[in-house]
Amino acid sequence: MTANPVELIGGIATTANVPKADVVAWAKARVIQVLADVTEVRNTLLAAQVSIFLRTFNSIYLLDAADTTTADDGVTCVVSLDGKRFKPFPVIPATLTDLTRAAAIATVIPAGVLSIRTTGYAKAGDGGSALHKRVTSLPAGMYGFQSADGAWWQYAEPVMNVIAFGAVRNYGFKGDISMAAGSTTALSPSGWLASDVGKYIIVDGAGATGLPLVTTIASYTDSTHVALGAANASGGAVSGKSAEYGTDDAPAFQAAWNMCVAQVGGHVYAPLGHYLVSQLNMTNANGQFIIKGAGPDCTVIHPLQIASYGTVTGHLFDMAGSSFIGLESLQIGSFNTVAKPTTAIFMAQTLSGTSNRISLNNLYVSGKFNGSTLYNYAVGSLYTIQNCDFYNYAPGAGFHNCLTLTSSNINNYTSAFATVKTGTLNCSDILFVKCEFHKFAGAGADNSVILLDFVGNVQFISGVLSGGASYYVSLFGATTNLGFINVSMETEGEPVVPSYAYYVNTGGTISRLQDSGSSYIYTLGLSQVTLTTQPVTYYSF
Repeated sequence: MTANPVELIGGIATTANVPKADVVAWAKARVIQVLADVTEVRNTLLAAQVSIFLRTFNSIYLLDAADTTTADDGVTCVVSLDGKRFKPFPVIPATLTDLTRAAAIATVIPAGVLSIRTTGYAKAGDGGSALHKRVTSLPAGMYGFQSADGAWWQYAEPVMNVIAFGAVRNYGFKGDISMAAGSTTALSPSGWLASDVGKYIIVDGAGATGLPLVTTIASYTDSTHVALGAANASGGAVSGKSAEYGTDDAPAFQAAWNMCVAQVGGHVYAPLGHYLVSQLNMTNANGQFIIKGAGPDCTVIHPLQIASYGTVTGHLFDMAGSSFIGLESLQIGSFNTVAKPTTAIFMAQTLSGTSNRISLNNLYVSGKFNGSTLYNYAVGSLYTIQNCDFYNYAPGAGFHNCLTLTSSNINNYTSAFATVKTGTLNCSDILFVKCEFHKFAGAGADNSVILLDFVGNVQFISGVLSGGASYYVSLFGATTNLGFINVSMETEGEPVVPSYAYYVNTGGTISRLQDSGSSYIYTLGLSQVTLTTQPVTYYSF
């Protein structure tokens, strides 16, 4: 045990007188000297004084004995009459607020700090500011970082902002790319930046057999030329081609989504901007959480071409096996998107459980989808799907619909992340309100805008079906209780004009089709009809 320092002053422990020098030395080392302001400091001899208190700043200043050069600025350094330099005592706040996430990772953070509110992800003001709390370790599925002192910091905001999870929003589009045959050089009159190096790039028609060339920007030559990581493999020169480029933000979205799943709640928020995203695993999730944006045209997610696109697992948003989740206020893709996913949104039943109650609200989904813009295998009892637009610009003949509802998984799609069930299940009880479905396949278009396979109790209230196809709605299997109320069906100038509003394919049946107040293209003599009959083989207007 050590005695109180005052007890160690010479003489106090005995009956002897206390030497003045001992008291003075003790006081200078142990007692804070109260001074009025910096002027008094500058006019006072403070040799051996360890600490002072300035009333004007209401702050403690400590002697920096090793410093003999720092200038007196009256705030961060005050110099006494005898040249002693005093500096503000670094009070440790409970929350640090002046670090970016990148800086916090490189910082030794005092043990007294319990939380950090970062000013950004990579740099201050980049939109990725967030609160992080000190934890002993990072739980599974949670997101955070480790500072230089070894402490763990867990993301502690109620909303998962993808910028705070590392999304960079640096998507770019060009429509003027030229490449010589077999060359890696990409010419763009609209210009490149040195900072484009390292980004993914997708050049339409520059891959083998006319497919997109998917590679990275390897080096910067000048403002109009960059070298790509792979050569033009189309077999000839290409010019005037579209290209999309940027950083894949899928890891940031995935980390944010995974944290929602781990804590069974919350939602992912994507602020204003354009994001390049390869694929999101939203499978086998069950909880009240969504991915939400700032609205179509504000938050735009562009698909990044990957090897699985065009295959049975090539879905941008894979929601197989999930319940009580959703997408809201987003734009997914655009009419000039180069990438060609199999589907934009994929729903299916999996072996892990029953999928239902998925919500889609205020979405604008557009692009070239090899299969269907929205594909639903036996996921019924959905929340209302409302105020959504589904476009498909995949050209020519083929299924590539805007909407597929199927009880038999008619295209045999599956998931890269979950085991999808097989066989004929049940796809029913779905309501679309104020939704539009537009198929722009150009010359050679066949099939339908909407494909329904063994469905029941599906209703469309208000909205539009348009574009080139052989028929607007194609029916397979036994269809029951189908309704189109105040839905407009139109061609929008497409070269292929549908022959039927509804078409029942061979072997199919339909009972209770109600069509009330809908309008059709008049060039074929189509008119408004309300039909309630069972069964019918097909009905054309």
